[in-house]
Amino acid sequence: LFKSKMVSFALWANLSINVHNIVGPLFSIGVFAMLLFWAKNNIPNGTDLKWFASGGGIIGNSHPSAGKANGGEKVWYWIVIFVGLIAVCGSGFALIGWLAQLGLGDTTRLTMQNMHQIHAVAAVVWIVVFFGHAYIGTVGTEGALEGMTTGQVSVEWAKEHHDLWYDE
Repeated sequence: LFKSKMVSFALWANLSINVHNIVGPLFSIGVFAMLLFWAKNNIPNGTDLKWFASGGGIIGNSHPSAGKANGGEKVWYWIVIFVGLIAVCGSGFALIGWLAQLGLGDTTRLTMQNMHQIHAVAAVVWIVVFFGHAYIGTVGTEGALEGMTTGQVSVEWAKEHHDLWYDE
């Protein structure tokens, strides 16, 4: 019985890693597309400092000004780019040997150990921050989920949460 459970786990683990090695690079293309399409809306500016000083609207009596992306959304974007694209996707490409094939590293045991550590730690950090982002973007901000699912927000919501974007 014990041996059959081990064989079952080995088959499951083998399937999982092979699926991961196919889906991971495809996922990386999506994250790279985010870099290209959304970078212009996520350049930090002075308005973001005021947004953070008010805790995103938690401190004070009014909602802070924001453009198309507020300070928190910009932080999430850059976490996706630096932690997700560079650390997770980059270490993933090293682990499947693609970077070494391009002459950008090697596949020595030490390199692979380091890439596994970077891949695992960065993925956990990314996932943890994602849960905070998912909470704020769903139940944490009234109207945000509807905006993401439909691609539209009410005029009132836009004026309150992204007034500078509304004014444009």
